[in-house]
Amino acid sequence: MITIRLNENVCTLEQECSLQEVLLREGYTNPCVAVAVNKQFIPRVQYINIFLKDGDSVEIVSPMQGG
Repeated sequence: MITIRLNENVCTLEQECSLQEVLLREGYTNPCVAVAVNKQFIPRVQYINIFLKDGDSVEIVSPMQGG
């Protein structure tokens, strides 16, 4: 079992997963989000190549509208 933090919520994965798999599983399909793993920005093209490890922290930020 792998335990990660996803936007400050604890999330348990049964096996090692790519960042892309976790985002899809959690319903993050909007292409207009920014993602950081352990406080390091990850470009969208790298989501499939980043495999999450026990203790990793994932922050997902969506753009906000307003003035």
